[in-house]
Order: sequence, then structure tokens, then C-alpha cells
Amino acid sequence: LDLGQEASRLARVLASLQAARVTELTGRLDDARDKLIQRSLGRAREEVRRLQQSRQAVEAERRASAQQASQLQVLARISEVQEAVSDQVNTQAQDLEGEACSAVAAAVGTLYEDLRESLDSSTKPLANLEALMQSGQSPKQRSQASNSLASNLLALEGARAEGRTLAAELAALQEAGMADAGGFVT
Repeated sequence: LDLGQEASRLARVLASLQAARVTELTGRLDDARDKLIQRSLGRAREEVRRLQQSRQAVEAERRASAQQASQLQVLARISEVQEAVSDQVNTQAQDLEGEACSAVAAAVGTLYEDLRESLDSSTKPLANLEALMQSGQSPKQRSQASNSLASNLLALEGARAEGRTLAAELAALQEAGMADAGGFVT
């Protein structure tokens, strides 16, 4: 095979790996966001149910008090309970919003770091292959380096397809590049 064609093919493989990784990370971010929304909705529903129960209890108390006390005393008590419930709902809403923002920020940060590491690790072998091609190495040495890189790239693609972590395959890719190319690919 022509070395230029092989390098082009390797570049396409790396580009597809990166596109798949971005898609995977986007999916993980969407999943994390959906889980966070579901938990928040569950908490909000439970809080609404509890608040409805509290409201029903307050209403029952108000009816009993109306029979024993004047209308002004009953209205004062209802006002106090409503204010307390309103304060509690506002406090819990702020807490839930803070938790949601923190969780999303942490998930985005982790996904960004994973993507950055993946990009950094996968671009070095291609740059070094280009340097090897221009370094005057023999066709046999170039072929060996290209074949080794291709094999390791296929292993990397297989790990990505199976959902395994890519760190081991990226390390193998770098090690193979150093061994096969006489230290030119790092």
C-alpha cells in the first residue's frame, strides 16, 4: 500500500474514533442530565405530596379552630402556616437547583477531561507518523510502523465498540509506535 494512502486511512479511522467518542460523551451527558431531571422531579413530586398532606392537615386544623375561636384567630393561623410552607418550598427549590447545577457541572467537567485526554493521546501517533515519513527511513521501517499503528488503532476501535476503557489501547498504541519505528513515534 502507498504510505500516503495508509496515512490517510489512519487519519479517517482516528477521525471516526473521535466522532464516536464525542457521540458517546454526548450520550453520557444526556443520560446524566435525564437522571438528574428524573431525581429532581421525583423529589419535587414527593415534596408536593407532603405539602398537600400538610395543607390538608392545616385545613382540618383551621376548621376545628373556626368552631372554637373567632374568625380573626383562624385567619392569623392560616397566614402563618402559608408563610412557613412558602419559605420551606422556596428553600427546598433553591437547594434542588444548586444540586442540579453542581451535578451537571461535574458531569460536563469529567466528560471534557475524558475527551481532551482522548484527543491528546490519539493525535500524537499521527503527527509522529508524518515525521517518520519525512525522516528518510526505509520503506520497510515505514511499513512496519504503519502496520503496527494500524493494528493498534484497530484494537483501539474494538475497545471503543465494546465499551471498554480506551486508556490501555492508547498506551499500547504509543508503545508500539516507539518499538516499531525506532523511537520516532511517541
